[in-house]
Amino acid sequence: MILTSTDGQSWTDRASLITNDLYGIAFGSSEFVGVGFSGAIVSSLDGINWTSHPSGTSHFLSGIAYANGSFVTVGEAGTILESAPLTAPTPPKLGPILLLAKGAARITLTGATGPRYRIEASTNLDSWFPITDIVLKATTGDFIDPSATNSTRRFYRAVVQ
Repeated sequence: MILTSTDGQSWTDRASLITNDLYGIAFGSSEFVGVGFSGAIVSSLDGINWTSHPSGTSHFLSGIAYANGSFVTVGEAGTILESAPLTAPTPPKLGPILLLAKGAARITLTGATGPRYRIEASTNLDSWFPITDIVLKATTGDFIDPSATNSTRRFYRAVVQ
């Protein structure tokens, strides 16, 4: 069972895509990795959507840790597995921002191809609201904020979904 919470009080059950019990979980390089019965290994970038991975063993895996760019798991019969070195994904970057006619703004997003980015805006750096979602087909892409001049100041951020 995998449970997630945004507030530590209300919890949501998430599907791990496997029927094996999980006994350990670790976080590193912007990724969660869980291990368990019969060599089960699952991973997630957000704690919600999980992918199963072959471990090459059917031994019970009881614990996992992340250090020095790798995950290491241990289990029964002296089983020790180590992942290849991982590198954290490059965080997305926004800019330049080009003001267009009629109050719109064109903003360039630079990041990895493949992940879905949610673009959010704020007027106070405290409350954020969504502008659009974008998946880059190349390492840079532009998006338009049609209501950029509806406030005296506007901040943007890109969040990997």
